[in-house]
Parts: sequence; C-alpha cells; structure tokens
Amino acid sequence: MNARADVSGALVCRQDVYLQLLEGPADTVLETYARIRRDDRHTNPTILTSRAVSARLFGDWSMLHDPATSWMWSPEEIADGALERASATEAIAAFEALGAKVATSAPTCPR
Repeated sequence: MNARADVSGALVCRQDVYLQLLEGPADTVLETYARIRRDDRHTNPTILTSRAVSARLFGDWSMLHDPATSWMWSPEEIADGALERASATEAIAAFEALGAKVATSAPTCPR
C-alpha cells in the first residue's frame, strides 16, 4: 500500500518504543497518517514534527522495520520517560542515524 501511494519511511518497533517516519508527497503522507489513526491497533498516535525535505532518508523502502536494539534509548531510559521528553530534533536525529546505517548496507526488503 505504501509503495502505491509513493510513501516511504521507517518503523522503529520494540516492546517499549514505537516510532514511525513517513516520507512522500504531503497529501499522501497525511492520508497515510489518517489511516493509522483509524486503525484500532494504534493508540494515541502523536505527530512529533512535520517538515518538507529535499531528499528522503528511506526512499528505497516502503517501510523499513528496525527493532531499535542498539542506537536508541535503552529500555531503562524509556521506562524513565525518555520518549515523552524527546524533542522533534532528537527523533529526527534517531531516524537520520538509522538512515545512515541502512545506507551502508544493502536493503533486504526494499519497496
């Protein structure tokens, strides 16, 4: 569905962390977010930031899945409220680090 809509991005999913970055034309990103909000598997989705960019971080992926095991907050930091305190800048930096990480390795599940 994302590839057809020209939406790419990354999903960081761990037992205690769930962050998603959506990239693409503004209208299709907003439609995708509206679909996420309607899905009862998601509770209280929140937009941390929205911005125009000149290039996608995850353009080769309809949705990269990353278990966030080594480059994000530890489970202890999450339990202490790190995600709630995270700024948009910190979230973008985390996705930029992930983008740099996958850019140096060949994708296994691209679009």
